[in-house]
Amino acid sequence: MDKIVVGFDGTASARKAADEAAAFALAMGADLHVVTVVTDDPGKHGIDIEVMEGEPVHAVDARSAGLRKRAAEIASQLDGAYEGLTVVPTVMVGPAARSIVEYAERIDADVIVVGNRRVQGLSRVLGSIAVDILRDAPCPVYIAKTIT
Repeated sequence: MDKIVVGFDGTASARKAADEAAAFALAMGADLHVVTVVTDDPGKHGIDIEVMEGEPVHAVDARSAGLRKRAAEIASQLDGAYEGLTVVPTVMVGPAARSIVEYAERIDADVIVVGNRRVQGLSRVLGSIAVDILRDAPCPVYIAKTIT
């Protein structure tokens, strides 16, 4: 086993999944790929344009920059927490589940780690993104218990 992928969106649930994925990667001698996804729908950001440092910037670009920084921070926290773990932070733009699946396909991942998050309906136990990843994943999916 060489490559483990975990999605990270900054939530406590995602952090628990990332911690479990890190422990799994360390035990298996695999690299941990921490994927943060920025939606490409400007409506989800509330505005199309933001102003950063006096320059107009598309909302997706502004959010992507902030999430890139957060992804790097979580990667460094995980990298420092587990001696010998190689962490590869990645930020993608697009629908979350599809982006994680495409990334896993591109790097030929051995496993994707997802957290279980309560929402509603069929995805009540796992969360809609986890269900979509399960359906489309090119490799096994490990479900980390992130809620009680």
